[in-house]
Amino acid sequence: MPIKKIFKSKLVSKRAKLNLYWPTVRPVVTYVSETWILKEYMKQKLLITERKIIRKIFRSTNDRDGM
Repeated sequence: MPIKKIFKSKLVSKRAKLNLYWPTVRPVVTYVSETWILKEYMKQKLLITERKIIRKIFRSTNDRDGM
């Protein structure tokens, strides 16, 4: 299963998603980005991507809240 589907899945807990993200995904991205010559726009793209992943993990589930 692609990691993107795992982060979107309602069947996987937030804790499990974070346990997957912090020790697995983030170090790989930061290690690879250290080998690049980073321009400001590239740094911004990395931050945007990180925020998107975190939003997928902590997304609002309106169906559970009843709103």
